[in-house]
Amino acid sequence: MKTDSFFLANNIAVKTVKRNNNTDFPLLANPTEQFINLDKHSKDMSSCSIDIKSLETSLDNIFGCKLSEIPSGGGKKQIDICKRFIKRYSNSGLSYDLFVKLSKEFFGEDLKPSAMFFENIAEMSKKILLMYQLSYAHYILGRYNNSSFPSYCCGVSAENLLAAFWEAGIISAVKVGNNSYDHAYLIIPFIIKTPDLMGVVLIDPTSDQLINDGRKKVRNLVMVLTEEKWTYVTDWKNGGNLYPEDIEISACYGHKIENYNKYLEDAFKNPVIVV
Repeated sequence: MKTDSFFLANNIAVKTVKRNNNTDFPLLANPTEQFINLDKHSKDMSSCSIDIKSLETSLDNIFGCKLSEIPSGGGKKQIDICKRFIKRYSNSGLSYDLFVKLSKEFFGEDLKPSAMFFENIAEMSKKILLMYQLSYAHYILGRYNNSSFPSYCCGVSAENLLAAFWEAGIISAVKVGNNSYDHAYLIIPFIIKTPDLMGVVLIDPTSDQLINDGRKKVRNLVMVLTEEKWTYVTDWKNGGNLYPEDIEISACYGHKIENYNKYLEDAFKNPVIVV
């Protein structure tokens, strides 16, 4: 791992981390389409507009299937493509030792909690599009390989997706857990230079299991959250707040379980660019 740095206006160093792997996943959807509307985003807003339905339709057209109809609506072509994006898919979850190995293999051994650094909104939008694309591919594999997916698959799904995120250079992605209401998903802390903005991206690969009304279900939920205090409330566990309690897996493999709020505080002190 090689690191260089420059400084933001508040004298926080922005580090450049060189990946030890050369995996780059192409963006299949057009990043210029207005799926992700951050242009009018400000510190006064708690979340931005992400058109998940349109994103899903766009990738349906590219993959030649309907995600809502998988597995009956797709074939081997989709499986082969998805395995290129989600190389370590498992129905039973990935071991913690594997994540330690991946962290060392991809990024080196001197890692601290970090936030992804972006120069501007357009740069971040492309990365969010990549995150969604990986979650979409994982959903297809989940439906083909597990008859109960996405029900009661949050933990293993978060781990499958986390491994793919790290391989794609999304070093700040972490698996978070809410033990009170038994749910897990991914969080990616971020900092944008222009406009001056920080927060987290929430990616939930099994979000549709949390909503009872089929008309309101959203697969592969993506939210950008900039308020310090936010809630994640669904029909799950009678509307319990699924806000993270613990960091269960991070690239900082010396910290297996850590308080989420403390981890986030440390992450915002360490913005990184991965090349």
